[in-house]
Amino acid sequence: MSGRLISATAHRAFLGIAAVFAGDLVDKAMKGRVIAVVFSGLTAATVLGAPIGAAVGRALGWRFTFWTLVVLGGIALIGLVAPLP
Repeated sequence: MSGRLISATAHRAFLGIAAVFAGDLVDKAMKGRVIAVVFSGLTAATVLGAPIGAAVGRALGWRFTFWTLVVLGGIALIGLVAPLP
């Protein structure tokens, strides 16, 4: 339970920073749309991630699910860091 508390604390900070940062990367006309995309992605990940992860874990094992997330996280990290100023 303490792990979930720590995760939730970090998640709160991420949401605030992500919304502000995403809004700062575009002009004022696109700011609302970009922030909506950030929060839509979070919602989609929450709704779809758990059932898909559970199904894949049940079919292929938890290690496969874990390593798939490691690879996808690495790709996402590169995709985020590369275009940053």
